[in-house]
Amino acid sequence: MLVRAEREERAGHRAVARSLYEHALHGREVGLEPALVADALCGIARTWQLDGDSDAALDCLEVAQQVASATGLDSALGRALNIRAVILWQRGDLDAADHLYIDAHQCGVRAGDVRLTAMTSQNRGSIASVRGDITQALAHYRECISAYERLGMARELSGALNNLGMLHTDLGEWRAAASAYEKASRLAEREGDRSAQIVLMGNLAELALAQGHVDGPRAVCRRALPMVRDGRRAPGPSCASTWASSPVSGASTRRRSRSFR
Repeated sequence: MLVRAEREERAGHRAVARSLYEHALHGREVGLEPALVADALCGIARTWQLDGDSDAALDCLEVAQQVASATGLDSALGRALNIRAVILWQRGDLDAADHLYIDAHQCGVRAGDVRLTAMTSQNRGSIASVRGDITQALAHYRECISAYERLGMARELSGALNNLGMLHTDLGEWRAAASAYEKASRLAEREGDRSAQIVLMGNLAELALAQGHVDGPRAVCRRALPMVRDGRRAPGPSCASTWASSPVSGASTRRRSRSFR
């Protein structure tokens, strides 16, 4: 049930995914296994957060944290803290979000959960980038990229490369930015992640504009438009909204960095 729910969530069908997560909580498949209960609650929280109801998401996360803490599940606790940090970031509270990412990272270290530590490193890299701490941002991004490559996590690797490309764009390092975006695009295409492809096309268009090229962005937009239309015709919300961004109050909204929950 959880596998089906995660599949629907990745496809952008959040209402369907939420229903499956809720069904899993009440079904025999999960029973009272704390780890699966916490995972289902985190899944519900993600769908609420992406639907714009952060209060409902935080309510789910509170229960998930209690379950994980009471049963000594560091990985589950870290995942819940990571999602809570994303919500605080979106509300503009960078300091609180960063502290939670550190706590989540420590949970991952204690549990030996490389995936969790990679995700929190990526998210801390995004915060460092917003703050203008380029050295720290690059260190975090390189750490998570290395981990995603070792784990074979193509979707997450695509997101991290996108963030790295954005950083290189801001630094005027055009070749490095294009290389990162192109690698991310190939991964997104291979994974069938249309929302990621759309975001990456937007970032590639901005890269071309930054270099004074006009025809390139027009061609990119023509390629992206059919994907956006397909996403709008698909059941549930547009796929373009599923590649999670973490906007900060006052920050540029032209591009999207990817945070992981």
